Amino acid sequence: MRPLAYDITRLFVGPLMPTPRGIDRVDLILARHFFESADWDTYGLLPTPWGVRLFERQRVIRALDRLEVIWKENADAHADPAFAWVKNRLLGKSAGAAPRSGKFTALDKVVRMGSMLTATGIVPGRSARRALSAKAPYLNIGQISLALPFLFRWLLRRPDVHAVFMLHDVIPIEFPDLVPRASTYFHNAMVRTTAQYAKGVIVSTQHARDSVAAELAQHGRADIAMLSAMLPLHRGFDDPAVPDPELSDVAYFLVVGAIETRKNLLLLLEAWKLLEARLGANTPQLVLAGSVHAGGREIMEEFLASRRVAPYVHFISGLSTASIGTLILGARALLMPSLAEGFGLPIIEAQALGCPVIASDIPAHREVAGGSAALLPTDRPDLWADAVAETPLQEGRSPAPRGEVSAARREFVERIEAFLESTI
Repeated sequence: MRPLAYDITRLFVGPLMPTPRGIDRVDLILARHFFESADWDTYGLLPTPWGVRLFERQRVIRALDRLEVIWKENADAHADPAFAWVKNRLLGKSAGAAPRSGKFTALDKVVRMGSMLTATGIVPGRSARRALSAKAPYLNIGQISLALPFLFRWLLRRPDVHAVFMLHDVIPIEFPDLVPRASTYFHNAMVRTTAQYAKGVIVSTQHARDSVAAELAQHGRADIAMLSAMLPLHRGFDDPAVPDPELSDVAYFLVVGAIETRKNLLLLLEAWKLLEARLGANTPQLVLAGSVHAGGREIMEEFLASRRVAPYVHFISGLSTASIGTLILGARALLMPSLAEGFGLPIIEAQALGCPVIASDIPAHREVAGGSAALLPTDRPDLWADAVAETPLQEGRSPAPRGEVSAARREFVERIEAFLESTI
């Protein structure tokens, strides 16, 4: 096979983020595959002050190893301070301030990037424009660099390179009222970059495919090859998490994802007000696990301003994959009331661990859940309160059979490989 250029921009700047989002984990899965086990002769592609450069396989693997350490992706749940904090809150113990409740400072970012550079060493790399062989494939899963079109001008001088990009969704274009104005601006730039340079596009659902295809058609690319591939789970889900016995009798529900306007979390605030009025001291607890994004601070303030609801609500960020798995295992159900999604990775995570799911009735959730979730309107907190109240404590969970998660991941990377080959 021809050498493959794998864009590592999103992963390289990973230390600048406190914790990975779902797509960061997917990018990491594919990077691990192509740099460690695939037959492709893979090079890491990264924009630098000296132009777009290629870096050899072992250097990239060291960066991936260090990134997982920085993000605590390999940490055991019970060694995770964030998990210990939320566990104590659920048990009614004194927990103090959340471990990551303080501001993620510029010094934190400098230290973490320094750690990454120490692991990889500082080398100039080779010019991607000059070094890539004829008709080489170029894969960009991370998406973020697509918002900066000048980073792709080198492809104008290498039109033979077969660029394949992932566009996760076009929500900022379809629903500009749910995101900051800058997100809509940059997402439009991503679509334009894709339309100009990509020979193939990867999406996660048929719903996302239809939306992305419609936007690309507006830019004259109705003919572009597209692959819809269900996103896989991190290898931390290969072996089912071990439930925490101390949480076995605690009635709590869990939300996993960014704290932002699009997630429709204030619906849950209204639902919990109804639950508290109905159940009083028996009101179940609610854990919202995710980083604060656009509108998130205001959402948190509204929850905490409600004296009736605040004692039952816990915000936490910085959880490792193992910690998220353990929390999902103990939850009565995973809640996902989003107004718009391109996929919905937490639904897949919950299903893999046998945890019930209550989600909003939107196209992506209907496709991803496959009929196994309770799907409710996005504007009926009364129905959400009823569903929460009627969800029983499950004595035992039925996680996915051993090997099923890793098999799905293998199928995903094989489909990506086949799609790359088809575009050459």
